[in-house]
Amino acid sequence: MAIWVAMLGFNPSEANRTMFGDPRGVYVWAGARAENEAQFRDLIQTELSQKRLSLNELTDVMSADAALEDNRRSGDPRFRDFINSARSASRLVFDTTYFFYEGGGDGNSRNDPSIS
Repeated sequence: MAIWVAMLGFNPSEANRTMFGDPRGVYVWAGARAENEAQFRDLIQTELSQKRLSLNELTDVMSADAALEDNRRSGDPRFRDFINSARSASRLVFDTTYFFYEGGGDGNSRNDPSIS
């Protein structure tokens, strides 16, 4: 099974407060083991429904290998840790770095290691 990742954008909601400590909209990387992209997308929908998160946007769906290659260009050293957590998890995991937005985006970000 391969590791797949995607950038998820969530609509503002109280469920965001539970997951990310703030009800504003949030962008976050998510990753999981899946046989293919279709199975990964299904896993995302199931997990988000269970957590009552409202998906606004799903972008940059790719294999972990492709994501790591892209990350080498941008240089975030924590991204490899996120990929490794997805590799060892039995469910969808969220990166510990995420970005809140209001309307067009307010530029605030947060790094909270307690979120997984």
